[in-house]
Amino acid sequence: MKKRVKQKPIASSRSDVAKGTPFTLQEIERAKVLSAMGKSFRQIGLELGRNDKTVAKELRRPGVEEEVIRIKGELAQNFEDLAQRFVCSISDADILKESAYRRTLSAGIATDKARLLKGEATAIFDVGEATIGIAQLDAKYKAVCAGLKTLLQQNSERLAEKALMEAGPDEEEE
Repeated sequence: MKKRVKQKPIASSRSDVAKGTPFTLQEIERAKVLSAMGKSFRQIGLELGRNDKTVAKELRRPGVEEEVIRIKGELAQNFEDLAQRFVCSISDADILKESAYRRTLSAGIATDKARLLKGEATAIFDVGEATIGIAQLDAKYKAVCAGLKTLLQQNSERLAEKALMEAGPDEEEE
């Protein structure tokens, strides 16, 4: 039977900060931005050289969570603006170039990032289903057009018969 050996935690850059040392203003601001960007408490702690529980405690203080939400909103707006700039920068000449693909891709990524930061879902759209849907709509459109054409033809025939009936007795009398 194998003996279990307790593994030591991976060393981090936390050793330079003494236990209980308060956060500096710069650390708090950096932690807010990192949190708004979606980093976990652990990731923030590793980047700042702090314990993840201390980071969590700091970011859950009154007023700090609201500030993170505000920063997240600003980041979302920045990504929306970036996406708009990408889309507006594509000219007809760019569409013919390879870089247009990259710009479109960048715009899509920026749009998704903005939606995620706002807490909105990003839609996954299956092009295959859209093609089927368009084909079905096209078939229905053609069927409706054919039906209308038939109705118009029947109506024209009835009008022609009515005109002949009305004109018929007058012509016979002459």
